[in-house]
Amino acid sequence: MRSRRRHSWMGHEENSAGARVDVFAGVGLGLGLWLFYSGFKDLRLRRTISGLATSKARSLAMGLVELSGRTEGLDPLQDPIYQLP
Repeated sequence: MRSRRRHSWMGHEENSAGARVDVFAGVGLGLGLWLFYSGFKDLRLRRTISGLATSKARSLAMGLVELSGRTEGLDPLQDPIYQLP
């Protein structure tokens, strides 16, 4: 006796599980690539910041520097709607 082959429309449960795995794999791959890219971008920013020289505002060097000190403003700005500083 010959066994009957299942048609694609009869094996719906098997196909939906495989499709679900494909979707999760695609989402995981996309998320992994995005995390990889953003990690290296963050690393480059951290290395740039760690290599900056710290100086006072009066003796500021040309280029990228990290400032240290204390600031004082003249008058605080007022919010035109709520009249808050």
